[in-house]
Amino acid sequence: MKERADNTAALNRINAQLETMLNPAIQDITSRLQKLVAHRIDLEAVRNDHDQVANLRLIKDEIEKVAEDSKGPSRKWEPLPSFELRELCNEIEALLQEWSWTGPGRVEFDQTDYDIVVDGQSRQSHGKGVRAILYSAFVIGLLRYCHRNKRPHPGVVVIDSPLTSYKKGKMRSASDGPIDIGIEAAFRRSLTTMTAGLQIIIIENKEPPADVAAAVHYEWFAGENALPGERMGFIPPPSAMR
Repeated sequence: MKERADNTAALNRINAQLETMLNPAIQDITSRLQKLVAHRIDLEAVRNDHDQVANLRLIKDEIEKVAEDSKGPSRKWEPLPSFELRELCNEIEALLQEWSWTGPGRVEFDQTDYDIVVDGQSRQSHGKGVRAILYSAFVIGLLRYCHRNKRPHPGVVVIDSPLTSYKKGKMRSASDGPIDIGIEAAFRRSLTTMTAGLQIIIIENKEPPADVAAAVHYEWFAGENALPGERMGFIPPPSAMR
C-alpha cells in the first residue's frame, strides 16, 4: 500500500510539473494560432476585394467599349412648333391671371432649357415656393391645352406641395420666401372650377378653407396614427387592399 501511495504522489508531482511547464506554452501557442487565423481571414477579405475590383474594372471596360461602338451621330431635336407653343403659353398665362399673379404674367417657352419664362425671368431663378406655383401652372396649363385641342393626355396630373414654400436657414433672396397669400387663395378657388373630365390631385400639407374643401374631393390623411374610419395615406396599406 505504501508503494502505491508513493507512486501516486510521484505521479501527481510529475503532472503538476507538466502543467507548470506546458500550460504557458500551450496558451502562447493558442494565442499565436488565433492571431494567425484572424490574419488569414483579413488576407482573404483583402484578396476578395482585389478580385471584385478586378471584375468591376473588366465590366466597366466592356460597358465603355459597347458604348463607344454604339455611338452614332449626335441627335438634334427639331424645334417645337411655334404656334402650338404660343397656344400653350396662352393657356398658362390665363391660369396665372386666374391665380392673381403679381405682374403682367407674360409666358414664353425656352427651348434650350425646356422650361417656361415668366415676365422675362426663368422659372428656375425663383425660390422654391414660386417655382412650385409656376410648375403647377405649366402642368395644369398643359393639361387644359391638351384637353381643349384634343391632344393625347391621360387627363390627370399629380402635384406635390405646390403651396408649401421651402424655407431652411437664411433665404438667398426675397424670392425664396413664401408665395403671395393672394396667389394661394386664388389657386385654391380655381380648383373648384376645374373642367369636368379632368382630374388634378394635390398633395399638400396646408389644409384648404372649408368652402374649397366642400367643393372638391378633400381627403385628410391621418398617418400611422389613423383612427378607425380615417385614411392613413394616399396609397392604402396592403391590408386595406385585400
